[in-house]
Amino acid sequence: MSQSIINPTILNIYGINSFINKLEESTLDIIDLRDLIKTFDIDFKYDEDNNEIQTTKLPAFTQLTFNERIVSDDTSYSTSYNRPPLGPIENFCYCSYCSNISPQYHTIECPFPEKKSLFLTFRGLYYYVIQSKHSNFSENLN
Repeated sequence: MSQSIINPTILNIYGINSFINKLEESTLDIIDLRDLIKTFDIDFKYDEDNNEIQTTKLPAFTQLTFNERIVSDDTSYSTSYNRPPLGPIENFCYCSYCSNISPQYHTIECPFPEKKSLFLTFRGLYYYVIQSKHSNFSENLN
């Protein structure tokens, strides 16, 4: 029986960050990250029919995230890839970048799957603004 080189710890490791192909002096292209994000198998799968993440027993590969800042001569922009997608989107909101609406998840390639990218839908405007105006608004804040 082989002995583990990893000592057990009371800490739960919830993520590992890898910085690949970041050595400026290296001329070797070790891994094609754009190919890896499409082919690397993740244990947690997104079920589009049921709009939920199918989980497995831990330890498992639960999330793959790849963010990149693209800079050209006069513009720059961010790209993002998250598998399974992030979400679900907050109630009564939609994402201004991927255009998905609650209770959907962001798209896998949504460039900004964050709360600051969300805007209210008409229904959200009704529930959070119009309906709140007709009730005692100060009680809703407490």
